[in-house]
Amino acid sequence: MTDQIHPHWGRLKDNYDDKYVYDTGAIYQQAMFSPRVIEALHDDGTEAIGKLRALGESSEEPDREDPDNQITLLMLHSILQLMPFKCSLTKLGSPLVIRGCIKLMRSIKRLGRPSPFSYEYGYLCFRILNIAFDFCALQLSDRYSSWATEMTQPQYGFLKEGHVPMMSQAISEVLSDCTRELKDPYSPMFFASRHWDDSYTGLLITPDDLVLLGKIMDEDRKHFSIFLRSNYELGLSALMYAMFHHIRRSPYSPDKVTFIQAFCRIYFRLLFATPGYSLCQEWMHKCVVQLSGTQDPSLAFLDVEDSKLLLRAYVDRLTTLSDSSMHPPATTPLAIKLLHYLIPLLRDGCETLIPPVIQATIQCMWRDINSDGTLLVEACLHILNYITCLVQFVAARARNDRDTLHKVMNVLFDEGLVNIGRSLSSKTPHLSRQSNSSIG
Repeated sequence: MTDQIHPHWGRLKDNYDDKYVYDTGAIYQQAMFSPRVIEALHDDGTEAIGKLRALGESSEEPDREDPDNQITLLMLHSILQLMPFKCSLTKLGSPLVIRGCIKLMRSIKRLGRPSPFSYEYGYLCFRILNIAFDFCALQLSDRYSSWATEMTQPQYGFLKEGHVPMMSQAISEVLSDCTRELKDPYSPMFFASRHWDDSYTGLLITPDDLVLLGKIMDEDRKHFSIFLRSNYELGLSALMYAMFHHIRRSPYSPDKVTFIQAFCRIYFRLLFATPGYSLCQEWMHKCVVQLSGTQDPSLAFLDVEDSKLLLRAYVDRLTTLSDSSMHPPATTPLAIKLLHYLIPLLRDGCETLIPPVIQATIQCMWRDINSDGTLLVEACLHILNYITCLVQFVAARARNDRDTLHKVMNVLFDEGLVNIGRSLSSKTPHLSRQSNSSIG
C-alpha cells in the first residue's frame, strides 16, 4: 500500500515530505480579486468546522459511511485554506474542534493499529487541532486583545501559513513570561471550566482527552517525528505546557507513570526534531529531564531510525526547503545550530547518510562565502570542526563500510572544501592561519 492513496485518508507519509507545505499567500491573493473565491472558502471552511464541532460535542465516534456527518479530506483542506483570514481562527477557537480532531485521529488505523501520522488526513487533523489549541490558549491570556488587534493589519494577510506562525510565537511568549513567575498564574486556566461560546461551557481539554492525545502521539512516534520535520513551523509549546502541568497536578497512579513516560518521549522528539523552538523555560526542561530519569535523553528515546530521519531532514532543510517559500534560506549559522543537535545523536548504522550531510553543509557554506565579515569566517570554522567529527564517525566504522568512507572523501574533494579555506583566508588574512589549521 506504500505506493497507493487511501480512499479516505489520502497519501501515505512514510518519508519526510518536503513538498507538503502550506503557503496560503496565493489563496489570499486570489480572494482579494474575487468575491466568489472568498465566499466559497468561507462556506466550505465553515461547514467543515461545524462538522468538527458537532463530532466533538457528540458521544459518537466518526462514521465514514454516513455521508451527512462524514468529514472528508477535502473538508480538512478547506479549513486550512481559511488560515489567511482572521475570522477562521475565531471559528476554530473551540474545545469542541479540538475534541473532534482527537476523535478523527484515533480512528485512523494502519495494519490494525492507530497510526494517524501515517496519512495526510492525520497530518491535517493534527495541524487543525494544534491551531485551535493555540488560539484557545491565547484567549486565556491577557495578550489576546493586543494580538487580535495587530492581526487586523492588512500586511499580515500575506504571511506564510496565514496567522499561524505569529500565533505560535505569541503563545510561546505568553508561556515564557508566565513561567518566569514564582507562582504561574496561567496554568490553572487550562484546567478550569469557562464559557467559550454560545454552545459550549467547559474545559479547554479534559484530562482524559489530553492523556488520549499523548498516547496517540507516542504510539505513532516514528511517524510523529516525520510530521514534526514536515511541519517545521508548527509550534507545540501550548500543548506540551498543558501536558506538563497535567502531570504536575495529577496524583500518583500507574496510569500517571505511563503518561509521564509517553510525555517524555514526545517532548524529547520534539526538542531534537525542531531545534530552535522554545518549549517554555529552562526550569520546565530540567523537570522533564528529571522525570525521564536520565541526563542523556537521546540515549533513552532515539534509535538509529530516528538518527537517519534527522539526518535526512537536515539535508532537506539546507537544500529543498531553503529554496521554498515556506522557510528562510539556509545559512551557515543555521547549519551550526542544527549540527550541534545532530552530531550527538549519530548512531551506528546511519553512516551512509553522512556523505549527503557533508555535501549539503559545504554547499551551504559556499552560498555564504560572498558575504563579508569575520562572523562568517568564524561560523565556517565551526562548521569545519563539525565536518571533521562527521568524517571521524565514518572513518571509525570504515572496516565494515569502506565504500561510505570513499564517498565522504569524494564529496570533500568534489565540493572544494580546501578552496573554502583559501577563500576565507583571502577575505580575512588575519584568520588565515586559523582557517588553514582547521582544514588540515
